[in-house]
Amino acid sequence: MWEHRLQTLAEVQAHKSNLENQIEQLARQRKVLYRQKQEPERAAREEQIQKLTKQIKALCHEFYICTDIEADAAMMQEKLRQAELAAQQERNEVKEDEYKRRSSRPDGARGASVFRGGY
Repeated sequence: MWEHRLQTLAEVQAHKSNLENQIEQLARQRKVLYRQKQEPERAAREEQIQKLTKQIKALCHEFYICTDIEADAAMMQEKLRQAELAAQQERNEVKEDEYKRRSSRPDGARGASVFRGGY
């Protein structure tokens, strides 16, 4: 994928779609060649079929790489989401602990920021 300079998941998905279209087009061309039954051109046709088959295999390989990248990206997005949830839960627990600590002072004082009159 580096040789295509794909940097985002959207670019990978667009490339994958393009590959799929190319594979379908080459498969149609190969199908036409298989259906031709002219004996004198048989060797040339077989060579063309082999060439198309090789191109299809190479494109399929790239297609599967794109599919793997998409799966990896989805897995990483889920891990990121889980990490964000864990971080939020930890922040909430810290806030709750701080609230409990402040509200459980033995003298009932709320801290130095509360104004005490009478001086």
